[in-house]
Amino acid sequence: MFKRALLIILVVGAIFLGGCTSQSTPLATASQVSSTASISNLMSTIEQANLAIGSLPRIYDIIAYAAQQEGIFQKHQLKVEIVSFRSEVEKDSAMMAGNLDGVIEGSYGAVNLNKDQETSKLVGHSLMSRMFNVIVSPASGIASPVQLKGKGVGTSTGTIMDYALDKLLGSQGMSIKDIVLTNVPNMPLRLEMLAQGKLPAALFTSPLSDQAIANGNILLLDDSKQLLGGPGLIFSKEALINKSDAIQRFVDSWQESVQAINANPEKFRALIVSSAKVPEAIAATYQIPVFPELGLPSESDLKTIVDWMKVQGIATKDVPYNKVVETKYIE
Repeated sequence: MFKRALLIILVVGAIFLGGCTSQSTPLATASQVSSTASISNLMSTIEQANLAIGSLPRIYDIIAYAAQQEGIFQKHQLKVEIVSFRSEVEKDSAMMAGNLDGVIEGSYGAVNLNKDQETSKLVGHSLMSRMFNVIVSPASGIASPVQLKGKGVGTSTGTIMDYALDKLLGSQGMSIKDIVLTNVPNMPLRLEMLAQGKLPAALFTSPLSDQAIANGNILLLDDSKQLLGGPGLIFSKEALINKSDAIQRFVDSWQESVQAINANPEKFRALIVSSAKVPEAIAATYQIPVFPELGLPSESDLKTIVDWMKVQGIATKDVPYNKVVETKYIE
C-alpha cells in the first residue's frame, strides 16, 4: 500500500509540475494527459502478482486451467504460470528445488512433502468420488477382489496410489501385502500393458479408468464410498511468507472457477479433454464430474495418512497438523 500511494503522489506531482511549465511548451499538455491515463495501469501493475503452479494431466487440474481461460486469475490481479509435469516425482522435485510457488495436490502430497522437514503447507483440499479405480482384464479371470491375492497390480509405488490401493484392499479384508505391486508410473503405459495381458489388474484415475472400462476391462473396486483423494493447493514456505496476498487471491480464484465449471460443464469439455488428456475415443461422452470447493482436512484424516506412512516406512515420525496445514485462507 505504501508503494502504491507513493507512486500516485509521484505521478500526480509530475502532472502538476507539467501543468506549471511554460505554455510555450505544448508537449506538456500531451504528457499530462498521457500520465493521467496511465495511473490506473501503473497501479494495476503494482497490484498484480505472479505465481508458478505445478500441475499434472488429471481431471481436477482443469480448475486452474478454467480460471486461466475465463480470465478469473486476471480479474483477481494474478498472473499464473501453470507448469505441467508428467509425473508426481517430477512435480514434487521441482517444488522441493524451489522452482514453484505451489502445486495442485491434496493432503497425502502435503504430508509427503513435509514428512522430513517443513517445506510447505496445504491451504485447502477437497475429496472426490471415484478418484481411484482397480480395473482388471477379462482375460485375467478375476471376478472378485479376493482373487487379486498373489496377482500383480500395476500402480505407481511410493505415491498416493499405494495408499489408495491399500485402503481399497482394506475394505475387502486385504492389504497391499497380499498382492504383487508392479511399478508402472506411466498410466497410459499401464493401460497398454493391461490390454496386452502383461498386467492382470491395474489402478487408474479418471479419465484413463473410463477408457479402460470402455475398452472392455472390468471395474473391480473404486473409492466411491471411501473418498480417498481429490484436489488441493500446497504452497511453499517462501510463497506463504512473501506472497500471502497472492495466495489468497489464488484460492478465491479457484473457488470461483469451481462454481463456473459446475454451472456449465459442457462449456469446458474441450479444455478438459486437452488438459486432462481425455482419450479421443471417449472425449464426446466423458462424464464431467461435479467439483467440490476447497475446504480443510480434519486432524483425524491427516493422522490416518501419517500413521499409514509410518507403518509403510515412508515417514519415520509424526507430522503435526499445524506443520502441514495453513488454515487462514479458507473461511
